[in-house]
Amino acid sequence: MEIRRAFLSWFARATQPEEEGIHWSLRWAFIALIVLFPVVFPLSSRANNVCFFLLFGLSLIVVLTRRRLRGATFFQFLWTHKMLCLLSVCALFAVFLNQLMVAGFRARDYDMPFHFFALPFLIYALSALGWKDLRHIQWGWFVSVLLSCAVYVFSAVQLDTWRFSGVRSYATLLIIPFVNQGLLTACLVFLTTSWDRAKSRILFFLRCLVGLLGVALCVLSGNRGGWLLFPFIVWIVYVAFPHVGTRKKMTVIVVGVCVVLAFFFVSDSVRERVRLVGEEITQYTEGGNRNTSIGFRLQWYRAAPTLIAQHGLFGMGEQHYDRRIQEQDFVSRGVWTEEAKDPAHFHNDFLQWMILYGMVGGVFALLLWGVPLCYFFRHIRSTSPILRGAALMGVLLGIAYAVFGLTDAFTSTSRDGKLLANYYVLTFSVLLAILLEKRHYPAKLG
Repeated sequence: MEIRRAFLSWFARATQPEEEGIHWSLRWAFIALIVLFPVVFPLSSRANNVCFFLLFGLSLIVVLTRRRLRGATFFQFLWTHKMLCLLSVCALFAVFLNQLMVAGFRARDYDMPFHFFALPFLIYALSALGWKDLRHIQWGWFVSVLLSCAVYVFSAVQLDTWRFSGVRSYATLLIIPFVNQGLLTACLVFLTTSWDRAKSRILFFLRCLVGLLGVALCVLSGNRGGWLLFPFIVWIVYVAFPHVGTRKKMTVIVVGVCVVLAFFFVSDSVRERVRLVGEEITQYTEGGNRNTSIGFRLQWYRAAPTLIAQHGLFGMGEQHYDRRIQEQDFVSRGVWTEEAKDPAHFHNDFLQWMILYGMVGGVFALLLWGVPLCYFFRHIRSTSPILRGAALMGVLLGIAYAVFGLTDAFTSTSRDGKLLANYYVLTFSVLLAILLEKRHYPAKLG
């Protein structure tokens, strides 16, 4: 009874309207969770989901108990941000249409789309915190990269190889999305340099070190899909520091490229992965061995248009995926080989969403990449270093999920997809909340 009375007393105080934002206990709960989330991301999928749903629960409390935040009700917020609403419901609508017209009801198919549905609730609630609170996520990112590197090294030592694609890492994701997320998080840490008003050289050095660790993680793993992000990283680093001279920026970029090339020469397996790119493409185009890493993907990409044409409106649905694939008999038709006949997915986010959930699924995949660019790209040259940093991080988030999705089903409805959806939703929410603070209180951001 005493515990119940204490909880009800706290809840009554926490939900009382305040002049500025939300009650201090809710504020600190949000801060603790947004810092803890990236820390547990490389360690435990269960803890990842717990943090996410605790954040969603707190956001619901804020939405239900605050009539206005930043001068707007929740419904006014939704009306203002229509693209955001479309992104949040598009995946749910794609699954609903598929089940209504093709597959039949199955509750678990709504699990991953529901994570995106939480997006506007989180952004609305986090907009009450402000940049001084939200910036603490950078320390969670910092620790996350260090833990990701430690987990990778531990897994590599256990397997006695740096290259172990297809094997689940020590705790959470398959190694390809695992190192991709490590690279993305390391880049986000480096971009928080613009949030450091004290201009500490020690913190700048540590951020550079973490950035290089993320690059090393991606290179040594031999994950060629992640390497496609490197040119975009170079461009973002160039834009991130407008007050630094072009010569100095080019010097830093050249040094960074040299360090990356050094990583390539350290590992024999990495050099072998580079050499195999041309060889595997040649073998595929000249009718040789098609059962290679690139050859498998090219076979699946070749079959995808046929499946999309047959099921393009509503998709085939995850429930019937295996059966519908086998019905095509692509082996006898020469589309793919016997070894490639059972793809877990088509190693491309857009194709996978189109095949599973039709046109609406394809629209969702495009929104996933495009909405962050629509919100953040216009601010990448802002005179406010804090806003510019947040905008570059938001642009990088959209580009990264697009690039990673070119060679892997990055947000498929598997367990990995749910964890990556959690990461996307929370990161996007924090960055957009900082952007919204600028619109209401530009002086606070400098």
